[in-house]
Amino acid sequence: MECNICHCTDFGDMNSRKSVRCIKCGSLERTRLLWLYLSKVNIANGTRVLHLAPEIGLSNKLKELAGVGYLSADLMPERYSFDPSCRRIDLCDLDEWQSNEFDLIIHCHVLEHIPCNIAYTIYHLHRMLKHDGMHMFIIPFRHGKYDECFQDITAEEKGKRFGQFDHIRSFGK
Repeated sequence: MECNICHCTDFGDMNSRKSVRCIKCGSLERTRLLWLYLSKVNIANGTRVLHLAPEIGLSNKLKELAGVGYLSADLMPERYSFDPSCRRIDLCDLDEWQSNEFDLIIHCHVLEHIPCNIAYTIYHLHRMLKHDGMHMFIIPFRHGKYDECFQDITAEEKGKRFGQFDHIRSFGK
């Protein structure tokens, strides 16, 4: 097996899952799946890309293709030391972000963490896209139905209810 992002052939374990994380770029299956699609999209120098919660391997690849058009952002940009230009973004406060700015907005496993009305976030992210732009994202689906909770519940309860200690919603059928 070879990572389709960095071409490394060494994979390590993550939690209880064996050989899923690329040793070189840190990508997981979901990131490699996203790149499989993105590699078919015309991303050229100057393409305006907003990459939320950037994964290092994908970030490096997109920076290489989009050049100065690439922007990474997260609520806590200090967590992304591999990208000192990572900008702060609060997905619950997007009113001030410019409309029609990005050709591509991507994120992977972000929406389950956002502690506000998800319709607000998706509306504004789409508003920030150019008319012919694309919003590509991956969300985890769980058994059962959609569920969310904005109340102050324990990390243990969040884990049971949403699958992880820092999730506030889960997506299902």
